[in-house]
Amino acid sequence: MSKESLNGKLIVISGVFEKYSRKELKTIIADGGGKASSSISKNTSLILAGDKMGPSKKEKAIELNIEMIGEEEFITRFLNPSKENEEKISVSELGLEDITFLDFIGLYTEDEISEIKNELASEGSYYDEWIEFEKDEGSEKITAYLQTGSFEIIDRINEMKICENDPFIMIVKDSWSGENEDGEEVGYVSFEALYAEEEPPVLKGGEYDKKSFMTKSELDEFNELCENESVYMDDCKYQEFYFIKKSNYNAKEWIEKWLSEDYGHNN
Repeated sequence: MSKESLNGKLIVISGVFEKYSRKELKTIIADGGGKASSSISKNTSLILAGDKMGPSKKEKAIELNIEMIGEEEFITRFLNPSKENEEKISVSELGLEDITFLDFIGLYTEDEISEIKNELASEGSYYDEWIEFEKDEGSEKITAYLQTGSFEIIDRINEMKICENDPFIMIVKDSWSGENEDGEEVGYVSFEALYAEEEPPVLKGGEYDKKSFMTKSELDEFNELCENESVYMDDCKYQEFYFIKKSNYNAKEWIEKWLSEDYGHNN
């Protein structure tokens, strides 16, 4: 049996719910083409009643003979628990697959999400200073790309509901080049991990050189060359950004994985 449509329905939400917050329910109703309301009238289609529903609302619903349903019945009638009917979004840089717009709450407000959806429906794409969304023509699949370049993006990402209990760490890679005291060309690769307790080590070797872990004396030389401005950070447009869940982050394991995938220079 197919699910009932929310399109055109005026639904009053009252009470406290277990599976969804009131904000989430309003978003679900709006996404389905319905409208959420706080007051009952003769135009109300039905009432979504949770625990501690206001007695005055209940009396008015009975008086106007308006149907009242609970959260479970609402899910059964109007939602697919597997979310098969919801738009699926993938964010490859974050390793996130098949998330929904509800997961972006925090980074965006409900009104902003509605605007994004409207532009995707009309234009097939949407972008701002944080994320670019592209809709796959002929399907409900949406691909999101992070607009890296600003360190602030890690703060915005971690405002997302899906990051509430396990935030991301952002690792920024920088390349350095210049000359040492003997006039020899030298190169280095450094990392900054926001916001991790431990950062990956600085590596000796330039952007396209075989890289190695630095000894203390080599690291001291790098720091001294930086202070003397004998080596310079390469153009910021060549910075690379990586994201990993805090629960999965281990500096040693991450750098070894990065080295193994570094264009084959360290294989």
